[in-house]
Amino acid sequence: LLLLGLALGGLFAHGFWSALGDAPLLAARADALAAAGRTAEALGPGRAEQLLMVEDPGFAGHRGIDLASPGAGLTTVTQGLAKKVGFTDFRPGWRKFRLMGYAAGLERELDKGQILTLYLDRVPMGRDRKGRWMQGYFNASERIFGKPPAALTEREFLTLVAVGLAPAR
Repeated sequence: LLLLGLALGGLFAHGFWSALGDAPLLAARADALAAAGRTAEALGPGRAEQLLMVEDPGFAGHRGIDLASPGAGLTTVTQGLAKKVGFTDFRPGWRKFRLMGYAAGLERELDKGQILTLYLDRVPMGRDRKGRWMQGYFNASERIFGKPPAALTEREFLTLVAVGLAPAR
């Protein structure tokens, strides 16, 4: 049990230190997206809160790991981002410990606005009508509805939120 604990702790630490190394480039990317108007606020009034109620209700209070809040499962928004930026091919299982470490490292180095901005840009959104894979809320909104998220009706926006939960379906 001690060896298993050390191994899992080592995976967590590896993820944490990897995130610290990646954080400066990720912060720069988040800042560029913000300058382009692709932040949570650009979704429209109250929409970031709607998204987080579904995806990660404890987002404002956790540090990347949340085993208590209901939502889309045990994966936080920060862990969803970590899967996209810290792994080439994430698979569940023991890698979850490295993922949690990576998420904790991101939370240490980036603010919540940067994390959410990067998540909105990287979240998988399924395929469009032509079969092309979509990534990010802003891209999906343009390709599906032909307009930015702030211009969507409430039903259209909630459709995007639902797609984000199960993009392959």
